[in-house]
Amino acid sequence: MRRETKIGLLTIVSIGILIFGFKFLQGKNVFSNDIVVFAKYDNVSAILPSNPVYLDGYQVGIVADVKQNQETLRGYIVSINISSEIKLPKNTIAVIKSDLTGGKSISLEYVDNETQSNFLQDGDEIEGRTDGVLGTLIQKDDLSDYLQIVKDSILAITEGAGAASDFDLKKIMKSFEETMANINAITGSVNTMLNVQSSALNQALNNTKDLTAVATEKIAMLTNSMDSMVNKINHPDGVLDATTNRMNQLEGTLEELNTTVSNLNEVIVKLNEGQGTLGKLINEEEAYDNLNASLKELELLLEDFRVHPKRYTRVLSKKEIPYEETKD
Repeated sequence: MRRETKIGLLTIVSIGILIFGFKFLQGKNVFSNDIVVFAKYDNVSAILPSNPVYLDGYQVGIVADVKQNQETLRGYIVSINISSEIKLPKNTIAVIKSDLTGGKSISLEYVDNETQSNFLQDGDEIEGRTDGVLGTLIQKDDLSDYLQIVKDSILAITEGAGAASDFDLKKIMKSFEETMANINAITGSVNTMLNVQSSALNQALNNTKDLTAVATEKIAMLTNSMDSMVNKINHPDGVLDATTNRMNQLEGTLEELNTTVSNLNEVIVKLNEGQGTLGKLINEEEAYDNLNASLKELELLLEDFRVHPKRYTRVLSKKEIPYEETKD
């Protein structure tokens, strides 16, 4: 089998699984032969697709779709999927019911007066009705019985009140006032307790607010630091450029140092070879001795000039001054 054929088959299977899953999530069975009937309502009471449909408490289908009545532009048409295994007469009524939790469902009701061969077919239209929460809790047939019970209870209370007209109403009113006073006292205590707890709660909320502000500031600083670090990691060109400049400067300094050391080596070599005055002084003892002798004679001359300055001024005088030798 070619690769393209495998890919095509896999695509078809995937689309089939996707459609089956979508229908399954909507509560529909793509392999069943359900029939679809339609019911008209003035108010659908928030019924939605996929809401259950019951017959005597047993789920026999789901709500397939809810659309506006395009003919009258008022009311709605609800499409109901019903299992083909369920047989319903033509006079079936689809009643929207609500429970105490707000859940919605449709209950199928009918009167047993239809012939056994006259059943609902696919595409038939049935009557729709909406019951409130009270209608859901109390059946219509039982409503008259409940009303009769309420009526009998009211009559009994009225007759009892007439027979007990000799009761002390003042005692009843006093007892009622005492009860109200106790209720007021309890209410006051509860208000005081709530005020105290409210103050403590406000303080705790303020502390929490301050702590949150400090934590937010620290987190912002940490975030900025992390952003800067990440920016340097993601854009290392600036760091590399700075490092390159420092390396270039260090390389130039090392070259100058090498040049200076080379010149110094040349000077030391010339000194060792006796080149120049300083080299001769270092390497030739005769030049060193002559220099020492010259320095000694210069020292003696300066000492003699200090002790006998007149010997050196007679050159300027017309009178001849005889030279006098000094004794060491």
